Amino acid sequence: RSVLNDYGTALYKSGKVSEAKTKLLYAYNIDPYFDDAKFNLAAIFYFNNQRDSALYYINSCRKSEKKEDFLKELK
Repeated sequence: RSVLNDYGTALYKSGKVSEAKTKLLYAYNIDPYFDDAKFNLAAIFYFNNQRDSALYYINSCRKSEKKEDFLKELK
């Protein structure tokens, strides 16, 4: 899951948004409690003006300072 998460992040940074989402969703499906994949998915959706999708993934993360900071950014 971590390798898929890192690979998805690298794909996004190289402009391959759709492929990045696919890899991150795969990492998320392997482990629905893997917050790193959810944060990265949320960031991709946020930066692509899909606020509702970003909120969906952020809200599914466990309580943390990182989550709270992201939610503040979305407001």
